[in-house]
Amino acid sequence: LLFTGYLTIQQRIAGLPSTFEARIPNEEIREAFRNRVKARFSMDNRQFARHGLAFARAALSGNAAATRRALLAVLGGYVSIRDCATRAPHENHCHGFINALCAGAEGVIAHFASNAEMGSGHADVTFTPPPGIGVILELKHCQRPGEMPAAAREALRQIQDKHYLDGLEAWGCEERFAFGIAFCGKSCAVAGGAAHGASPA
Repeated sequence: LLFTGYLTIQQRIAGLPSTFEARIPNEEIREAFRNRVKARFSMDNRQFARHGLAFARAALSGNAAATRRALLAVLGGYVSIRDCATRAPHENHCHGFINALCAGAEGVIAHFASNAEMGSGHADVTFTPPPGIGVILELKHCQRPGEMPAAAREALRQIQDKHYLDGLEAWGCEERFAFGIAFCGKSCAVAGGAAHGASPA
């Protein structure tokens, strides 16, 4: 982006070697970015919205295997293996991706929260349909594919140890599902769902 002119160096960041603040150079390129994001991740992109609906419905059914299938279907087309090649925590990227996916599930998700205070911590992603069912997702990122099953189980233990599911009671959720999701590149592992102790899908 920098060398093709889509970004320009604003200033060097003091105290950080080889680190710079960049900016979008003009309104024409800003509009190009805006249109690109809208085309890929808005409700106008019905394909992306369908992926969001499939993901939300699978999670709300408590089905870990179906939740993983829904994620894999969209990871291949919307995520690049270079997306996590930054110094920012890789889980930030995964978190933003899930938020965008849930935004496409309009009509299925009625109440959505990111980093909501739940139990004795903050759950990564929480959502419900109209009252009755609640879902909590805890996300992890792995360097190697073989680490994903254990990381998904670790995320699930975090939900249990910090009592995140207790926070769904205030939302009026009688049925509650917890999922630990671990990402690596364009793949993922999902643990939890209806049987919280189940092996990762």
